[in-house]
Amino acid sequence: QKVEAVTDAIISAVNSFALTMEGIVPLASQLAEVATQEKLMLEQCHDLLRTISELEMQERSLKCCFLIQHKQTLDTKLVKD
Repeated sequence: QKVEAVTDAIISAVNSFALTMEGIVPLASQLAEVATQEKLMLEQCHDLLRTISELEMQERSLKCCFLIQHKQTLDTKLVKD
């Protein structure tokens, strides 16, 4: 009887564990999907930040060119006057 009781307890524990795992497996799968989506979004964010940085550098370069040209124009006018 003791062996049968131990066997029944083991079977009950294994069945309980199996039911728990049945609930965990779909959640783990969903978590993996979310992690994959998050990774893609982070990569997109990184790409966008790089683009923003490049555009800011272009903007600064254009502003510098404009200021240099504007100064040259003013210098030319001053020399003529």
